[in-house]
Amino acid sequence: MENTINPTFEKQTYVLAASRLLERISYYGIRAVLVSYMLGETMNLPREDASVIYGRFTAYILIVQVLGALMGDLIAGNRRTMILGGFLQAAGCFCLCLPGFTFFYTGLGLIVFGSGLYSSNMLSEFGKQFISQSKLYDSGFTALYLVVSVGAFVAPLFAGHIGWNATFITCGLLMLAATGLAMSAKMTPDFSSQTSKSPENQNLTKVLAAIFLTCLFWTLYDITNSSVFRLESIVTGISNPINPFRTDLMISVAAGAVFAFYWYKVYFRSGIKLAIGFILAGIASGLLLLIPDFDGRSWYPVYVFALLLIAIAEIHRTDFTIIIACLQAQNNISACNIVT
Repeated sequence: MENTINPTFEKQTYVLAASRLLERISYYGIRAVLVSYMLGETMNLPREDASVIYGRFTAYILIVQVLGALMGDLIAGNRRTMILGGFLQAAGCFCLCLPGFTFFYTGLGLIVFGSGLYSSNMLSEFGKQFISQSKLYDSGFTALYLVVSVGAFVAPLFAGHIGWNATFITCGLLMLAATGLAMSAKMTPDFSSQTSKSPENQNLTKVLAAIFLTCLFWTLYDITNSSVFRLESIVTGISNPINPFRTDLMISVAAGAVFAFYWYKVYFRSGIKLAIGFILAGIASGLLLLIPDFDGRSWYPVYVFALLLIAIAEIHRTDFTIIIACLQAQNNISACNIVT
């Protein structure tokens, strides 16, 4: 652990973070109302079909992020691919306003491809801001984690409460604003010539290790999250899954704010952070398993403590994978996209 010296963020770092915030509000706004919209009078789909569509929608976005990363790194460039994705995602939101299943599925498809292209390449552009000031990685990406949590918190405050079309139009306008901010950010300088490169086989090993450890962490994280969604209604009595005042969302926002400020002043080595992340995630999983399905409200303090450990573990995992893939394997930015 060591103190950072005169840490400063570039202006485009704030611009990209603001773009990410608007994009996340738009994305989570769509997610918040998607199932209710499909079950309502407009679509009138069976609950089973709506659940399948929603599950595929969220899963395909993760798959397309990998394709978007490859497109950004190998074909069109990160910045151009990010901007293209932003416009596609906005078009998908507006498309949902039009009646009929054709426009509905077209809109979802555009959002999937748009989000996949935007998200992976925005993360790569954001990460490039720190190649020449690596000790700000921690604070920068923790702040970005905070931005995502804030977006998930804000979206349900308006989504669905202003009508379906108004929600879709609002999400589309937010996405256009996010894309405009991304376009206004300066082109990131190429620092590759200023960094010493490790042998190619060492880079590949580090990248593959980062991907494997990240997949392992998220497997544990998703298993834990399934317990969180189930226990939220048991422990708090709130059964609405898109409630913005969910305990895990509020804890994520608070933890992100604290660690973004802390790591703005203090730098930790990656290996220590990885170990902390896995240990805390394991402890949190064990605590959640102790909470019974009956009389869960008496376990509320344990539930809150477990969620705090999960939030801190996720923050530690995020910084570790970014640093391993982008900083140690300095000549392989595509790994940065895929890992995140």
